[in-house]
Amino acid sequence: MTLPAPPIPAKAVTADNLAVPKLGQFIAELLKAVDWRWLPLPPLLLAVEFALLISMPRNEINLKGLFETLAIIVLTSAIGLGLLRACLQRKPFLIWMTCFVGAMLFREFHPFKASTTVVYLMVLALWIIAWRSYPRMATYLRCRRVMTPIMLTGICYVISQTLDIDTFKYGNALFPIVEEIMEVTGHCFALLLVAAARPKALSA
Repeated sequence: MTLPAPPIPAKAVTADNLAVPKLGQFIAELLKAVDWRWLPLPPLLLAVEFALLISMPRNEINLKGLFETLAIIVLTSAIGLGLLRACLQRKPFLIWMTCFVGAMLFREFHPFKASTTVVYLMVLALWIIAWRSYPRMATYLRCRRVMTPIMLTGICYVISQTLDIDTFKYGNALFPIVEEIMEVTGHCFALLLVAAARPKALSA
């Protein structure tokens, strides 16, 4: 009687034997790491925010300044935690992650007129760095606990910037407030990213 052959163990994958992928492969790896079940959450929160604000008396809807301050507090906390983790664990991704949150904080201060454009260029540069440094950051970039909060942060920003268009901003007093709330929501997802990011074991 012939015994079955033992299973072949999965090939160990490390930064030393990973290559920089093509751009399309890199994007596919990022999207594969997203837990898509959470993506309806930002639009759902948007609907809840509108419902709550519409139900409030008009003289109490003066929350824009409050949420602008809260945004800075959340992002500063995220950067502080990110710096602490980067210093203690010394992982390239943790440095990248802290710079990613730092770009969002820079945008909150609007130091000059073109600051938003500069932030977009900073984020683009960070993703190019992540692509070219993929072998050293793959253990994080393939993790759902990393890519899902990043995607949720991006969706919240897209929603907030859509509400910031002049057509919406001046058409209804609620839109500027909801825009700020969605930004803070995105910042909370960024804080979750900083707190929850863990490396994932790689396999071939």
